[in-house]
Amino acid sequence: MFGYVKPLCSELKVREDEYYRGIYCGLCRSLSKNTGGFSSIILSYDMTFFAIVRMALTGTHVKMIKRRCLPHPIKRHIMAFDNEELKYTAYCSAVLAHMKVKDNIHDEKFFKKAASVLVSPFTSIFAKRSKEKYVKETIEKGMKYFSSFEDNKCSSIDEPADAFGQMIGDLLSYKLDEKNALIAKDIGIHVGKWVYLADARCDYYKDLKNSSYNPFIYAFESQEKAEQFFKEDFEMIMSLELNRIKNDFALIEKTADPELYACAENIILAGMKNTLKRELEKESKK
Repeated sequence: MFGYVKPLCSELKVREDEYYRGIYCGLCRSLSKNTGGFSSIILSYDMTFFAIVRMALTGTHVKMIKRRCLPHPIKRHIMAFDNEELKYTAYCSAVLAHMKVKDNIHDEKFFKKAASVLVSPFTSIFAKRSKEKYVKETIEKGMKYFSSFEDNKCSSIDEPADAFGQMIGDLLSYKLDEKNALIAKDIGIHVGKWVYLADARCDYYKDLKNSSYNPFIYAFESQEKAEQFFKEDFEMIMSLELNRIKNDFALIEKTADPELYACAENIILAGMKNTLKRELEKESKK
């Protein structure tokens, strides 16, 4: 995904921060174990949140172990022992990463396209190791539908954001019981929409310069109108999406580790908003 769904670590307690890092490192190891040794390069904060939500919904108690790894060969550190939700997240991550590379080959300019061509054989191998047929079919269908908006220069902001959100919701809710599937579906939809809109907003000026597709470019008749929307309405829309995610997450029965819920709530209530703010500040300085 895009790297916006991360915690505000300064607001986490020490044990919660250690727990989050353990999940992050556990997903890294799960990727290496289940989709290929080098697939840990596709590790992301967004998919760490995906795993946290899945574990909260299934009431998973996470076993932490101390071990060394390739990036940290000298000192042992805490990481989550592999479990079904980390494994499923690894499968989703691998297929999503490969679809993103394919999308870059289709849409991006020379240098990014060339880089994507070079890594495509590797991400293809990672995706083929995903053992969930549903994951491949859902992502392929979602990305094909999503690409149609780009190809047709869709002027709606909501339609591509909804399409991305639906895909994430379908993945997040897979194989859960009816009640939790409904909660997961709605969380996925609104996280997906928030991430898509955040990424489109942060890329607006770059896409405008490169003549790349961005719904904010085609939704407004001028750059001035788009900038007015960013100033007056964008923050409110993003806050509404976060409130929906917060309310959905509050419906989950707290049967897993308490640190799991603390990390998720930190991400929803503070981390996502803070990350977007920092990315927009970087953009304004360019």
